[in-house]
Amino acid sequence: MPPCPGRFARDAHLRADNGYSAPSYRCSALFGSSVPCSPPPRAAKAHTADAGVVALLGVSMAQNFPSLRDPRHGVLTRRAVCAGVGLWVVCPPALAGETLEIGMLDNGVLACAALAVLERAYAKLDISLQTETLPLRRGVQMADAGEIDGDLMRAPVSLKEWSRLVVIKVPVARAVFTAYRRGQCPAQVSIEYLSTKRVAYMRGARSVETLLPASALIGAKSTWDALRHVQRDVADFAVVERSEGDALLLNRGVTDLCRVAEPVVATDLFHSLNVRHVGLAARIEAVLRDMESQGEIKQIWMRETARAQASAASRSP
Repeated sequence: MPPCPGRFARDAHLRADNGYSAPSYRCSALFGSSVPCSPPPRAAKAHTADAGVVALLGVSMAQNFPSLRDPRHGVLTRRAVCAGVGLWVVCPPALAGETLEIGMLDNGVLACAALAVLERAYAKLDISLQTETLPLRRGVQMADAGEIDGDLMRAPVSLKEWSRLVVIKVPVARAVFTAYRRGQCPAQVSIEYLSTKRVAYMRGARSVETLLPASALIGAKSTWDALRHVQRDVADFAVVERSEGDALLLNRGVTDLCRVAEPVVATDLFHSLNVRHVGLAARIEAVLRDMESQGEIKQIWMRETARAQASAASRSP
């Protein structure tokens, strides 16, 4: 998967502004391509099992399952050891100085805002994040299975479907879904009205799928594809996340679509960790709760939203 140039950049001055020194990747040139964005190169430090686990299990598994070795270091990753034997209980949780592998969506504005919040929070525990951009439901599936440590952000309706995730009960982002159509837009459209129309949406967006009947929905592979369905008269409306929809239209110079002012639905988005990190979940929730009470999370949201809008405007034709 080709990388999107500029989407992720190591940003030293932002780290200094945030007052911490943990590795930090920022979304700095949003919506430059419809191609899904790759994360930056993985950290050099291997996420390895503790010595006791490797001593008992690693040698045998390395001989019998060479594909589980970390190709950069010739050792088994902690995740591979645990997955191979199905015994997450023997695997130690993330400790200070370690790196968590988190799945994230290629959803520019919201992903950047949530990532910035979590980077700041985990840095307070001396834990850094390594992200992997994945299709809509793949990240949460992998987190639930323990193939990665956690998932960046999901709506509550989606998180209810997974039994091995610990939900961090402080919002890291807020998704606002609005309707777009051709021509002139009314101030609002009702759910009942949309239910009788052809509505394009990003396939797998549970907040939309649980709101409208399946007979009205036309799944698209991305927000941009959903908007294009409306342009091509494949759909009457596109119901997509507002910040990303607005940025895409601005960035691509689209003038034949308008946005209905009243949102269709809004939902908070929550970070989650695999159940093996239950202890860490309590610690990071306490950090986020403190950040929320001090207004720090809202400040990060505002900063990242402004950054995304400026980036989209600068790229507008």
